[in-house]
Amino acid sequence: MASNASPRRGSSAGVLKRWLGVLVALALWPVLAGYTVAFVHFLASIPTVTAAQLAFLLGATVYLSLHTIIGKPLKLYVFGHELMHAVAMWCSGGQVKAFKVSAKGGSVSGTKTGLFIALAPYLIPTFSVVVTVGYLVAGWFWDVRSYAPWFYGLLGGTLAFHLAFTGEFVKTRQPDLIESGRLLSLTLIYWTNLALVALTVALVTPPMQFWHYLADGYAHSAGLYAAIARQLFSA
Repeated sequence: MASNASPRRGSSAGVLKRWLGVLVALALWPVLAGYTVAFVHFLASIPTVTAAQLAFLLGATVYLSLHTIIGKPLKLYVFGHELMHAVAMWCSGGQVKAFKVSAKGGSVSGTKTGLFIALAPYLIPTFSVVVTVGYLVAGWFWDVRSYAPWFYGLLGGTLAFHLAFTGEFVKTRQPDLIESGRLLSLTLIYWTNLALVALTVALVTPPMQFWHYLADGYAHSAGLYAAIARQLFSA
């Protein structure tokens, strides 16, 4: 699965781009460490179990059980994957020239390429976005509060769908990841999906605030950078 735009850069430019990606990824590792610690603290601060949490966990459990026992809906994932490539290309001001989906894979060709376009399907859960937008739009016209458990269940199932397939596909040699450097791609995918799970936890646990996670991660990351700087520049 890949998104393509022409013309492609020369091989020397590609090598330079990948090496720059390695350096950027290494520079971001303290951020990963800081936000990983913040994520653990965030989960540890979850208060008593709520109905929304139970619905969310039930949805995630049901999907993961189906994924493991019955089979993986690969063609559905490929469709969502390529659709997110296309949406990212449109958002970046590009035009989609070709959109292909099959059980063996898919591709999107267009007039633009870039890091966001290449990694969008790994960073943004397509069907979780569809479910959330659908629920919010329906709420403008009807009282959907009685359907909230179903929404949380679908959110849990679609997020589990996204994370399960993302985990499987990043282990393969996806052109999307190689184009901007595999190390940088994996760094950004891990960081973004960590934040995505924290955001969802905050959504299904109203007393919790997502910005607390962001602030805690920033504090831990800044502390690590300060410690590294002291080690490098101390006399």
